[in-house]
Amino acid sequence: QLGQNIEALQNSANPKLKGVAQFKVSGYQGLYANIINYVTQSQVNSFALAIVLIFCLLWIFLKDLKLALLSLLPNFLPVLVMLGFMGWAGINLDTATACIASIVLSFSIDDTLHFVHHFKRQVGAGVHPLKAQKETIAHVGKAIVLTSLILFTGYILMVFGSLKTVVYFGLLTAVSIAAALFSQLVLFPILLFLV
Repeated sequence: QLGQNIEALQNSANPKLKGVAQFKVSGYQGLYANIINYVTQSQVNSFALAIVLIFCLLWIFLKDLKLALLSLLPNFLPVLVMLGFMGWAGINLDTATACIASIVLSFSIDDTLHFVHHFKRQVGAGVHPLKAQKETIAHVGKAIVLTSLILFTGYILMVFGSLKTVVYFGLLTAVSIAAALFSQLVLFPILLFLV
């Protein structure tokens, strides 16, 4: 929003100066707006690259294109929930909040790998897919819930910080971890069952 305000100010001031002089915002505000734009753009690019690399690694690890694609899908829910929460709560995208998507993707994909590896091993041993799914949730689900609770507790404690950036970082990461838990134990098994 700061970058848009600066641009609007320049666009309204320069025509009034009629070529006599040129209005350009300088100093800390202009520099900060450029930093925010750069960080946001680099995070979007790195997130896109991370998705491509994770998909390729899933494909190599699982040796199944369809299962790799299916394993990637539920990992978008935590990121979408985080972005939706930011919009609902009026939290702006800045240098701290821009990097949360990549962090959450790493938490979420880790749980997906554990889940899908155990599921594939069960199905490979001749277990019916529905039974394999139940056994996987019973076996891997405990570890997913425990790690999610530990991570959630660690990040939610950051809301007691005095720095607003730290509070937002902890809150958004905790919300994303809760969404990732729901995604791994509810959404992903439903997708496996349907596909």
